[in-house]
Amino acid sequence: MQLSLVDAVLSNRLSQAGLQALPTAGAGGTASSGDVYAPDPSKLVELSGYGQLLSAASRFNDTLAAGAGSFSGTRDANSTSSSVATASYDASAAAAAYSLNVTELAKGRSVASAYFASSSEGVVSVGSFTIQTGTVDGVGAFTADSSEAKTVTVTDGSLTGLAAAINQSGAGVTAAVENDAYGYRLKITGNQIGAGNSFQLQTNTSDPFVNYTANFNILNFAQTQAATNSSYTVNGGSVQSGTTNNVQVDTGINATLKAVGTTTLATVDATTLAQNLTSAYNALQGSIKQATGTGGAVNTNAGTANQLATDLRSQATATYVNAPSSLTSLSQLGFSLSNGDATSPLTLNTTTLQAALNSDTSGTLSLLAQAVSALKGTSAGYTDAANTNPANGLLAQQLSLLDSIKTGITTANPGLSGLSSNVVDNLVRREIGAGAAALGLSGISIYA
Repeated sequence: MQLSLVDAVLSNRLSQAGLQALPTAGAGGTASSGDVYAPDPSKLVELSGYGQLLSAASRFNDTLAAGAGSFSGTRDANSTSSSVATASYDASAAAAAYSLNVTELAKGRSVASAYFASSSEGVVSVGSFTIQTGTVDGVGAFTADSSEAKTVTVTDGSLTGLAAAINQSGAGVTAAVENDAYGYRLKITGNQIGAGNSFQLQTNTSDPFVNYTANFNILNFAQTQAATNSSYTVNGGSVQSGTTNNVQVDTGINATLKAVGTTTLATVDATTLAQNLTSAYNALQGSIKQATGTGGAVNTNAGTANQLATDLRSQATATYVNAPSSLTSLSQLGFSLSNGDATSPLTLNTTTLQAALNSDTSGTLSLLAQAVSALKGTSAGYTDAANTNPANGLLAQQLSLLDSIKTGITTANPGLSGLSSNVVDNLVRREIGAGAAALGLSGISIYA
C-alpha cells in the first residue's frame, strides 16, 4: 500500500536527513516488517493497558458522580457537573436522568453614561426624572409594567450626586460611579434579572421647571447589558426562564443554573445508588485484576494499578464518622468483600440495606453518601491530569511509557537527533499508531 500524504512528507524528511525512509504500510494501514523505527511491542501493550485502566477509572468516577449529591427522604438529586447546575427535587419527582445544556444565564439590564473627567463636578442640572420598570420582548422593545414609576430627585448634578439620588429612589436599580483609564462614568444596573425585569429612564412630566431630556443627552446613556432570560435545553427541548434559581426541569425536579455548559441531572433512590456503586466498583476492580494478572497488559509494571485496587478496598472497608448514627461502615448496610484480595468483588445484600434504611434512614443515607464521595475521590486521584508523578496516576504512567517509547526509538536511531523535535514527535506518533493497529491494541492516547 502507498503511504498517506502525511507519512509521505515525513518519509521524505527522513530521507533528506540520510535516514531510512518509512516502509509502505501493510494491510489495513498497519506497520510492515523492516520498519527500523517500530517501538517495542511490549511497551505498546503496557501503554494500551494503562489507557484501558484510565478509561475504566473514568467510567467509575462518572457513575459515582451521578450519585454523590445529598439525600432527602430515600432519594438523591444530583448533577454530574455542579459548576454548571445543581439539582433539587420533591416527593413528586420520578427516578430519571436529564441532559441539561445551559446556553445563557439570565441577566439584569445595565446602562452606562458617557465618560467625564470628574465624578464630583456637576455635569447636569438639578431637577428630576423617573425610572420605570417593565419587560423587554425578543427584539428589545420595552413595555412598562403596572407599577408606578419612581421619581429620582437630583440636587447634586455630579456623577456621585446622581448615583446617590438614584439609589435613594427605591426604583429597583443600583447606581455606581466607575473609574478606569478613560475617566469616570455612571453605571445603572437592575437589581432583578430576566427579560421581565428591565427598566427605562424617563423624563418627569410632572416637573414643569426642568426638561431632563437635555441632561439625558449630556449623560448619553448606552446599554451595556440587556435584560435577558436563562436559555437552556432539557433532553433537547428548548426552555427559557427569567431566573437562574430553581428553574423547572421536570415535575418535581428543579435546577439552579450556575454557568454555561452541559451536565446530567438525575434522581435516584438509595437502593439503586447502592447497586450502581457495587456494579461500578466491581467493573473497575475487574479491569485492574485482568490487567495486572498473569499475562496482563501491565503485569510487569503493575505498581500503580495494584495501589489503586488497594486504596479502593481500603475505602470500601473504612470506618466513617457518621454521628449521631451508629452506622459507620458499609458492612452495616449490607456490603461485603469476599476475601482479602485487593481486587475481590463487592457484594450487596439489599435486605440488610433496606433494614438499615427502615431503622435509621438519615444515618444510612449519610454513610452511603460519604462512601460514594470517598471512593470517587480515591479514583479521581489516579485519573487527575494534574497527577503527573509516575509513581501515582494512571495518566502519569501513560506519559512515562510514551517517553520511554520515544527514547527507545531515538536511541536506536541516533540520526534522528539532527531533526527538529516536531518531526521526531510526529514520527513517534506515527509509529505508536501503526504499531498499535498491527497488534490490535486499544486505549492508547498519544500525548508525545
